[in-house]
Amino acid sequence: MSLQAGGFDDRAHQERRWALLGALLAFIVAGLLAALGAYSIEHARRQQSEIQARQLASAVAHDLGERLDRSLSASNALIAVLRQGGGQIDDFSTLAKELINLFGGITALQLAPGGTISRIEPLPGNERVIGFSPLKDPIQGPETRLVIENRRLGLTGPFELRQGGVGVIGRNPVFLKGKDGEETFWGLVQVLIRVPDLLVATPLNGLEEAGFHYELWRIPPGAKQRQVFARSSDLPLHDPVEVSIPVPNGEWVLSVGPERGWYGRGNLLLDAAGSLLIASLVALAAYLSLRQPQLLRREVALRTRELQASEEKYRELVDSAASILLKWDNHGTVLFLNEYGQNFFGFHGDEIIGRSVVGTIVPPLESDGRDLADLMAEIFRHPEAYEINLNENIKKNGERVWVSWHNRVVRNAAGQPVGMFSVGVDVTERRRVEVALQAANQRYEQLNAELEARVFERTRQLESEIQERRATERVLARNERMAALGSLVAGVAHEINTPIGNALMVATTARQHIKDFEAALAAGPLSRSRLDAFVVAMRDSGAMLERNLHRAADLIHNFKQVAVDQTSDRRRSFDLATTLEEIRMTLEPLFKHVPYRLELAAEAGLTMDSYPGGLGQIVVNLVENALQHAFVGQAAGCIRIGARSLADGQIEIRFVDDGVGIPAEILPRIFDPFFTTRLGQGGSGLGLSIVLNLAQRLLGGELTVDSEAGRGTAFTLTLPRQAPIQEN
Repeated sequence: MSLQAGGFDDRAHQERRWALLGALLAFIVAGLLAALGAYSIEHARRQQSEIQARQLASAVAHDLGERLDRSLSASNALIAVLRQGGGQIDDFSTLAKELINLFGGITALQLAPGGTISRIEPLPGNERVIGFSPLKDPIQGPETRLVIENRRLGLTGPFELRQGGVGVIGRNPVFLKGKDGEETFWGLVQVLIRVPDLLVATPLNGLEEAGFHYELWRIPPGAKQRQVFARSSDLPLHDPVEVSIPVPNGEWVLSVGPERGWYGRGNLLLDAAGSLLIASLVALAAYLSLRQPQLLRREVALRTRELQASEEKYRELVDSAASILLKWDNHGTVLFLNEYGQNFFGFHGDEIIGRSVVGTIVPPLESDGRDLADLMAEIFRHPEAYEINLNENIKKNGERVWVSWHNRVVRNAAGQPVGMFSVGVDVTERRRVEVALQAANQRYEQLNAELEARVFERTRQLESEIQERRATERVLARNERMAALGSLVAGVAHEINTPIGNALMVATTARQHIKDFEAALAAGPLSRSRLDAFVVAMRDSGAMLERNLHRAADLIHNFKQVAVDQTSDRRRSFDLATTLEEIRMTLEPLFKHVPYRLELAAEAGLTMDSYPGGLGQIVVNLVENALQHAFVGQAAGCIRIGARSLADGQIEIRFVDDGVGIPAEILPRIFDPFFTTRLGQGGSGLGLSIVLNLAQRLLGGELTVDSEAGRGTAFTLTLPRQAPIQEN
């Protein structure tokens, strides 16, 4: 026996050693494969992040370049006026203010005859640069002379301004023709743009919201090191993506990278942990599969002992169970009845074992006349149909009880049913309750039928009333759109009047020039200088005429688009920022003669498949509502419209004013139809009701309001990018 035990132990030790070696090899191979898979996932994740960063950086760079070009183009307008006036501008301050308002993003406009700054608008805060000559400045001089040599617009900076702050200056050299036809250097037209104001207007915050840091830099002419003039963090960027921004006389570069690098430490740790976990699980599986034979032998011995113990516990459980446990054969003879069952029916073991269930614990007939002897035979013929069965039983004292039986057939080795094991639960009390409930249910069904008939009739009446109300709401919404469109027509007509009047004035001046030229031509030979002056005047007049007519055409185009959307329920795809800008331009006339402002800040690239007409009516109604109610008794005010995308894919549009706010007692009623605080003063009480109806039913969104008396009002419109399909 000792030799056999020793041989068994040696064989078990050798099997365990081979299992450990196999598990180690499986761990190494699985770890290598998991690490390779983790590397592939991280590499693909980096490529996706780089694509996202480049797309966001390109959008920001495009917006920044467009804003610079638009602001710097104001210098061309000033040069045209200078040439037309022979180097003189009579009312420079008024003209400069108009150009700053027209082109936007400009801090100041400067005239530098001979290279020395002599006139600047606005003057307050910029007095220190009067008399300053950038040609003589050691920092700005080289780039300024390069602009004059190239005879084209150039951008200098960013650099520290003499009047404080950091900015860039667009310099446009002016050359005027003398009487001899030769062009001579007159001086410089300069456009000052402060860098912080320029960056605030661009969507750079979208990069940080997406989890990226950025740097904006350039390499100055003649320098080798780059000049960083805007960054989101002091931490260096690792291997960023870079997008060039062409600017006059050079280029800027926008570098974008993630906050913690392309490979996040958390992801790397997670990948390493996952690889170790996979390798460990594979090694464990290999070890268990190799150790299985020995474990199975031990398991058999263990299970044998457990079965013996389980059999003993089963006998104890059967004797102490709080249910009836009955075993009977296919002839209906009782083979076993546990102690609980004997006490329940009132029989001792020798009184019931060996006797038929019918006549002892099962009466021949139920109280309702059902033959229970046939039921016992039927249970054996079709045991699957009677796995759960409820029937009446009888105690030894004659008391009738109801028992719910769970029956399981007992089969011999040939698969034939030879007996039945039944578990019974006393449900006599539940049976009495069910009978009472059945009677009550019949009465309930009768009452329910009557109620359904009344509900059906009332529902039909409500549907008719709802259809009439919806038709009325559609008519009111249509009338409201047409009223808003009428206001837009009046405002746009007034706005178009300015460029058309300017164009008419330029055309009149050009006609006078032509009459003077014809008179001079009829008087005798013309000098070359007179002819050149006439050509220059005609060219400048044509340029001014073209700009004013383009302005009028843009106004008409925007109005046509908004008018089509306002007067139709046409669904289409559109860019949200463009549509909001078109609506804002049509609303500009409402702010011409009031001390209030309308500002728009919409995130670029938000495309919607929705109803621009309904959206436009919401914007117009909310703006007009603010003009009527928000600024009562205030000398100034501002309405701000902002649009951005939300994390769940929806779009949020906020309308915020800094007016007097809405009193708490009327705030819950502002969306009610026909509710107005200006009854008899032009208010219909339908504006906000129609806005809520359009937001919810047409656009599929939600409209909420937050207001406090004395602290302004904010309406928040949350919309899906794709509006729901309308049935009608």
